Amino acid sequence: MVMICKTVSVACLTILLASNVLYSLSISQQTYGYPSSIDQSWPVKWEYLNFTICIDNGADTKYEQLFIKAIEDWKNAWPHFRYTLIDLEGIKACEINVIILKQSVDMQNAGHAGVTWLKSYGDLYIRSIEITIPTQTRAEVNEGIHCCREIVFESSEKFFYETALHEFGHALNLGHAVDNNKEPVDIMYSESNERAKHVISALSIKTLDKIYTTSTQAKDYPIIIQPSVTIDAITDKSIYVFDEILELSGKVSWKGGTGTILLFDPEISLYTFISFTPKRDGSFSLDINLKTEHVGTWILVVQYSGASEFIAFEVKEIPYKAYGQTDKTTYVIGDVIQVNGNITRYVNKLSLVVINPDGIVFTNSIASLTKDKQFNAEFTLRDTRFTIDGVWTIRFELELVDYTIYFDTATDVYFDVRKAIISTTPDQVEHEQNEPKLKVRVQAKQIRDIIIIRVRNLDSSSADVYTFEISSNFQFIASKGSKGWIKEVSGNKVTFVTFEKPIYTGDKQYFLIKVDRERPLINWKVNESVEGSVIPFLR
Repeated sequence: MVMICKTVSVACLTILLASNVLYSLSISQQTYGYPSSIDQSWPVKWEYLNFTICIDNGADTKYEQLFIKAIEDWKNAWPHFRYTLIDLEGIKACEINVIILKQSVDMQNAGHAGVTWLKSYGDLYIRSIEITIPTQTRAEVNEGIHCCREIVFESSEKFFYETALHEFGHALNLGHAVDNNKEPVDIMYSESNERAKHVISALSIKTLDKIYTTSTQAKDYPIIIQPSVTIDAITDKSIYVFDEILELSGKVSWKGGTGTILLFDPEISLYTFISFTPKRDGSFSLDINLKTEHVGTWILVVQYSGASEFIAFEVKEIPYKAYGQTDKTTYVIGDVIQVNGNITRYVNKLSLVVINPDGIVFTNSIASLTKDKQFNAEFTLRDTRFTIDGVWTIRFELELVDYTIYFDTATDVYFDVRKAIISTTPDQVEHEQNEPKLKVRVQAKQIRDIIIIRVRNLDSSSADVYTFEISSNFQFIASKGSKGWIKEVSGNKVTFVTFEKPIYTGDKQYFLIKVDRERPLINWKVNESVEGSVIPFLR
């Protein structure tokens, strides 16, 4: 047995000693030209060029008609054979038996779009031929980083027809053509590309004349097929960038059914698989989010009722950028600062960090992100010891899945944030001088070397606690504030500051310090205006 087999892109030839010959046509994305010679035809041939043909069709009737058209096109190019169609469905009683299957073949493991078996009497004459062509293709492809997803889709009329021409060429005892890397492509070449132009080549005709000692005016016969369904599809652009929306639109010539769209990245990994139903006028449209990290040529395949359309486009890289602005340029204490803008690529979270003129983090806020990559955030300019006059900075932090990218507005040239200037009015100064002191209660308890300090806000007004300072005549071993509080250590003094979670009226907050002595005297100060001392009780 001689077997000519192929995977998706690499051909192999295996020869075993037997009296059967297997030819196969495989699927490929490449384009090849017709040959300068055909040397793969086998020495056996038909004794009489008048044979019976049985077609066992288990698929749509259009595929049987396409196979008959393939026979007629060969007879038009090389008119030296006759045939009779015999209706013996399911019985392999003819000299050429054609089996059309409505089932898929494994494209990766087998690689066959069609298979032809040849049985011969010794080394002289062909006894019978069996051709098998499926009308569906099954493939396991990567889907992103995951493997694998199985996809099954119907063969287009053009692809099936070219497969039928190829396999019937084997039935006449033609071998595979040799590639010369040009178009048009000889139909006997072992790889099929639906987008290429094919011919029954003059060289194939000459080879048949040589095998059967006939004489024919040899020329190329272009392969033309008018599919019963056509697709006219287009993308809005030919070049995209990461995270951009691809807009696909098109129209089909026949309505009634569901189509599929397959999008493959440059590594031939399935990016998405979408079903669509045309409108009453045959039109369709949809958007595909190119949320990807893959640069290069992508392939979009639109399939509908046996028709296919291939669209290639480029995807290019775009860096992460953030562009923002504040609603005003000057603010006073108590104002709500509103920030809005857009980002160039999708992120999990966008944080806005507000920094005062001394470089101290004043507050931070999580921005609200929309699907079109717009964002907005706001924060209140509260009165604290860090609220000082001068130029303030807003810094963006873009958090991704695996890491965080920090954009510092002071040095980054990719985006700009207008500076917010903080000023204090004379009325506010007078109000601050006449404002009563904040009422708080500070208690402490010690468990071994850990002191737990509780600060409760007892004020009846709307004053909140934003800073809490502790000190002693010795240095603390360690200290820790609650979540949302920033710690600053200076010698034997620790200052806790927050702009996220202040101690509101009636609330309490806990702070921890580690010491090397029992019941030390601890001095404390709240908001730099209320102070006192406490000695922890032992527990």
